Amino acid sequence: MALGRLQGPGESYRHPRTDVRDGSCFIRIANRLFSRTLIDGASETMKIHEYQARELLAQAGIPVPAARVVESAAAAQAAFQANGSPVQVLKAQVFAGGRGKAGFVKLVKSPEEARAAAEFMLTHRMVSPQTPPQGLPVKKLLIAAAVEISHEYYLGVAVDR
Repeated sequence: MALGRLQGPGESYRHPRTDVRDGSCFIRIANRLFSRTLIDGASETMKIHEYQARELLAQAGIPVPAARVVESAAAAQAAFQANGSPVQVLKAQVFAGGRGKAGFVKLVKSPEEARAAAEFMLTHRMVSPQTPPQGLPVKKLLIAAAVEISHEYYLGVAVDR
């Protein structure tokens, strides 16, 4: 399975890790790799967080960017320092879309910013159009080095059997 983007005229191949915008691509790929087809032909997919998808893909030999999972603001601050990247992204691990617009995906540039963002995410419920009105509690956060995005592509496929 190729994870990189397609080459256009005059373009060279870019490693897939440099084209990662957010973790949703990891979740979609892991769901397809590790889903199963039931006896009646229906498919059952796993409901997993981004950090779990990253672990599964790494176990399958697919390179994924390094990241750490934290459950406290102090741990987020320590993870920022341990990661060593000047700009990192802190993401709430919840089963809902719209994390960025809801303020639950933050770029942080210092250990103190990481701590403050983590404190906010862990003490507020995430509310987006894809959550119940009362929102969802956040118990785990993922922190990883931020990457530059050169291009972003979306592909849809419909199969008519």
